[in-house]
Amino acid sequence: MFTARTLFPALALCALPAFAAAPNTLTYLPADAVAAGRLNLSDLRRDPLTRDLWTQMDDSATDGDGAAFLNDAGLRIDDFDALTFGFAPAPSKPGDDRVIMVVEGRFDPARLGAALLARGATREANWYRLPDKDNDTDNHRGTGALAIVSDRLLLIGDEPSVSAALAGPAPAGALSGKIARVSAGASGWMVIDAARLVKSEANDDTPRGGDAKFAGLIRSAGFFTGEFTLQGDRLAFTARLESSDAQARADLEDLIRGAFAAWRMAAQEKMPEMVEVIRGFGVKRDSAGVTVDGVLPGKALRQLRDKARERHAVEAKATTGGGSATGTAAAAR
Repeated sequence: MFTARTLFPALALCALPAFAAAPNTLTYLPADAVAAGRLNLSDLRRDPLTRDLWTQMDDSATDGDGAAFLNDAGLRIDDFDALTFGFAPAPSKPGDDRVIMVVEGRFDPARLGAALLARGATREANWYRLPDKDNDTDNHRGTGALAIVSDRLLLIGDEPSVSAALAGPAPAGALSGKIARVSAGASGWMVIDAARLVKSEANDDTPRGGDAKFAGLIRSAGFFTGEFTLQGDRLAFTARLESSDAQARADLEDLIRGAFAAWRMAAQEKMPEMVEVIRGFGVKRDSAGVTVDGVLPGKALRQLRDKARERHAVEAKATTGGGSATGTAAAAR
């Protein structure tokens, strides 16, 4: 069945975990967003480091419901240029979180609209309500929505977020100042108001041990900013976590340096080529936060990718009865 859950993967085939956007794109995000990010898909398409990954994603779009939708809508994976997202937590009622994705590319509004209607979407004034069999039809907050703003811009998200975005530009929010500092040429970036996000997700589960220490550091934090840039056959990255607490900054620096040291020691046996790469990562603490930066050469990234694929293949084989999941997965590492 075609639902919001099948449409989102179809239109976000390249939304990798991992995002400076044009001002007109950012105005569609909620003013009270606690997280925002962007991924420039055109960089993935052009850069030699990720071109093969892009080709593999293109191949993966030839099967399944998502692929059928893309075909009927007259879309190819190369038609998507950038994804920008915003997330605002529910002010009080759980489940009322707001999420919106701004998709830039080249679209055929008529074919896209027809493909949506053919799969059970309903046309509203200037957007489409997407079917979702898992949601109550009366709960429009939980219903997916898509708006075709133009032949170059789509909005996808929950109904209230899309409706609000179409109503007019949102005022500058708390994230805007941090987003303005993102490098103009970044291939991807993310900005998070860590303190507000942690507060919105507070629950009765109390972390223990190292998790408790890390959780405490995050609670004392301000903003997290991260970005990466594809530079030919290498990836440069930087990440920064701010905190007004001097002790928290010192603890965070120690935590990061310790994690890098442990990674370096593990790499000596399994991936010795990564030792010098990790050693080149920088960790700097100042009066406002802690910054981490570094460069991952293409060779190192391909080795990490191949190792992950090997581990995934071994674990998949073990799951289907080909061996012990723990034993074979350990061998792959």
